[in-house]
Amino acid sequence: AVVSTQSTGQFMISEVERGSIARQEAVSMIPPLCLDVKSHHTVLDMCAAPGSKTIQLLEALHADGPSPTGLVIANDGDNKRCYMLSTQTKRLNSLAFMITNED
Repeated sequence: AVVSTQSTGQFMISEVERGSIARQEAVSMIPPLCLDVKSHHTVLDMCAAPGSKTIQLLEALHADGPSPTGLVIANDGDNKRCYMLSTQTKRLNSLAFMITNED
């Protein structure tokens, strides 16, 4: 079967919106991997938006179960980017998460 570029693009968009797929730059993947986050850690992400790195940190925090004792604090200096961050992270439904908007 031949898959068109348009249908692949539509699939990618719908899966990103559902939260099944997250696109991420390789440079954003490195800090969470190097930090080796555990469920009891508190992590401050100072340049959190658009959210892919923050989501990766939250997933690491939840790796041992649904109720980590740690916390991810996601900060961004731009209010519009914080809104985008809240939209991205809403899908995870985590109580171990806080967004701040500070320079």
